Amino acid sequence: MKNEIPGYIPEHIRTLLIKQSSTILSADEEEQLYNWYQTLDMIPAEDLLGSADREAEEKKRIWLGLEGKIQETTNTGIYRMKPWIWRGAAAVLLFVILGVGGQYLLHSKKTYQLEVATNIGKVQHLILPDGSQVWLNANSQLQYNNWKPGKAREVVLNGEAFFDIKQQAGQPFIIHTRAVDINVLGTSFNVKAYPEDATTETTLLTGKVQVVMKQEQGRKIQLEPSQKLVVQNNPELENIKKSSINKKHTTDTVSYLIDAPKMLTGDSNFVEVTWRERRLTFFNQPFEVIALQLQRWYGITVIFNDETMKNARFTGTFRDEPLTRVMTALQMSAPFNYRMSNDTLLIDK
Repeated sequence: MKNEIPGYIPEHIRTLLIKQSSTILSADEEEQLYNWYQTLDMIPAEDLLGSADREAEEKKRIWLGLEGKIQETTNTGIYRMKPWIWRGAAAVLLFVILGVGGQYLLHSKKTYQLEVATNIGKVQHLILPDGSQVWLNANSQLQYNNWKPGKAREVVLNGEAFFDIKQQAGQPFIIHTRAVDINVLGTSFNVKAYPEDATTETTLLTGKVQVVMKQEQGRKIQLEPSQKLVVQNNPELENIKKSSINKKHTTDTVSYLIDAPKMLTGDSNFVEVTWRERRLTFFNQPFEVIALQLQRWYGITVIFNDETMKNARFTGTFRDEPLTRVMTALQMSAPFNYRMSNDTLLIDK
């Protein structure tokens, strides 16, 4: 996905705004437009072109002319746009007419202008404006800014990423996810925060991080190297069982635990970070969890026709192996049957 600057309109949104002027959008398309519009702050018309009288007058004419055309369209009965849609369309058309030469017509309520996203089965390495390095796992998104000196360096992660952060005095590095906020010193660590997963994991390799748990009234946990914090994404679900590491500090069932990263025999890397080497690795994980990895790795949908197979556990590591070879290896550990139907993997006992 291309980097975003203030006023940048995603291509798929631009397409929908053009489409809605001549036809009725589907419920899904209308929802996409609505969600996009909710992220915008429209700048008042009188602020668009500065204070010069001629510029202000020209800008008002464009604005009123656009509004008139939209009202004309609704009067003919072709399509009646909701107010939020026509304001979004106004943003696009004014953006095109006036250009982006320092005069941005709109700005996001969010403070993140840059975004990098990965596709299914792809891993991307990027260098942030401060020189910190990030490896972004498959089907993940990272939002960030060109940070100003003396300001906190904040990013938003949706998915999984490995961070190698440069320490900068007076500029803390903060990662926001759905379940936790992670405050970082100079350090290297992995964060797994896919919205479809039951948990969010923070695995620390070097340095120190402080994790703020949003579901625990802002409770703070400081991790030491070779520790992993696992936080329940939905506290209403069954709680996570505690581990031996944190039994002094928790009850029998909690919404988080501190554990040790896993390592396969003869391997020098933790299981949690082997994806950086294009390795699909799991350690004593239930088939249901492995299925999520397979979906991100191979771009498929996994369906369990036999629910009991969800609880079957597997350990293994694969580097650039086709799906059929992975499934054959798993069958050697726990007998089951499978078949492919288009892009759907069906699991039977």
